[in-house]
Amino acid sequence: MDMHRIKKRCHLIFFIIVYIFSMGPLSSQTESDVFPEKLRVGIARFERNNLPPAYDYLAESLPSEILEFVSVCDTHTLTLREVEDLAYNKFSEDIDTLRDEITSLRQQRDKLLFDKNRSEEKYAELSVSIEEKERALLGMDAQSHGLAGISIPLVLSEKNRQGEFLQKVAGNIENRNDDSIDYLIWGEIEYIEGLIYLYYEVYSFISGNRIFYKETVFLPENSADIISDDRDKLWTLFLGEEWSRLIVNAEPIASRIRLDGGPWKMSRLESGFILPGLHEITISAYGFKAVTESIALAAGEELVLSFDLAPDFMSRIPVRSYPQGADVYLGSQWMGETPLFLNVPGDFSRILLRKKGFDDYSYYIEGDSATDLNIMLKKSIFDWDIYVKNKRDRFYQSLGGFFLSIPVTVFLYSGYSVYSNAYTTEKASGVINDELGRLYDMGNICYYGYFGSLFVNSVLFTDLVFKAIDYVRSAGQQFKE
Repeated sequence: MDMHRIKKRCHLIFFIIVYIFSMGPLSSQTESDVFPEKLRVGIARFERNNLPPAYDYLAESLPSEILEFVSVCDTHTLTLREVEDLAYNKFSEDIDTLRDEITSLRQQRDKLLFDKNRSEEKYAELSVSIEEKERALLGMDAQSHGLAGISIPLVLSEKNRQGEFLQKVAGNIENRNDDSIDYLIWGEIEYIEGLIYLYYEVYSFISGNRIFYKETVFLPENSADIISDDRDKLWTLFLGEEWSRLIVNAEPIASRIRLDGGPWKMSRLESGFILPGLHEITISAYGFKAVTESIALAAGEELVLSFDLAPDFMSRIPVRSYPQGADVYLGSQWMGETPLFLNVPGDFSRILLRKKGFDDYSYYIEGDSATDLNIMLKKSIFDWDIYVKNKRDRFYQSLGGFFLSIPVTVFLYSGYSVYSNAYTTEKASGVINDELGRLYDMGNICYYGYFGSLFVNSVLFTDLVFKAIDYVRSAGQQFKE
């Protein structure tokens, strides 16, 4: 091997080593260094233009509706464009420096190309160096390509969490990021000859441009549907991926439906905000076989499911009562009035008969012990309705007596004030006569009568309090029974 090739390979190895050491800090950047811990969304109060006072509320009601939609999005999945923008914002100085170095090396190589006395070794070194730096630049871009799909918590700005809106945007929006937010929602409302003109947009400080906007004209009475029409788009935008929609109907009407171990819903489950992927549905009803099914939802898919639960009973028995018309409960579920045929589950069950004016009757069924039920209801010795009615009547009587006593107290106090003032005036005149004595006597009568009426008021009020407590307590006992 000649010396020329050996030198070229040595130079190549040298430049590779230099490149690895120079790119060390970039390659050591971790995901947490590149991406923020959370992304913030800020919603500004819409700017009013020629808006009559009657429609002034729209400047806050419309962004409030947007706030409601956005608040349910707790994570945002980064798109490839956002990953590249975040990486560029993080490495922009390093990328610009690397590009400047590549430009400088190319200028040096171009000068050598037209130099008759150029060194071939120098030209080769510059070419190798340019190639390696271009690979490094492409590598930095390629590094971000594999990070698309990362989910980052999405939160509202501090003011929005406190129930306030950001200040309206004026001037150059690119230079307004006082609240350290990543997405800004702002808009304008204008009244034009009986119509409302609306413009609002979502501006991304990550990419430095508008990522969503709406411009429309509508009648004031149709304002309720303007923002709700954009719900799907806003959810997709802030989730960073398309969501799915699920509707589940079940029979019987008393069925309970649960999605992914969440809260139970009665008879129907409708959710318009479900992340794509695998989900589990559980449906159950007393006396019916429970169903558990796994479903796979694709992005943007709307799936409607209907289930008709199969009965889980061992026998069908007649239930009669004397007198008829008693309410029949199987567990806690109302099944109808007697006489009726009852589907009895195979497991342990409780049947309850209830009729006004009669004692409740309970019957327990286990296994194959089900049989015809002919039940003679016992008339209640103690009638709770009459008992509570008497307590209520006594409470209202006490309440009426207390209110009727108040005018007497007010009248006596007014009389005492009138006679006392008249007595003082008559006495100041210096004339002592029978009228002075009469005023004095009437003032005393009203004075002592006033204090007596206060005593009666307090007694009646105390009685009212005790009657109210007694009435509430009896009503609560009736409810428990």
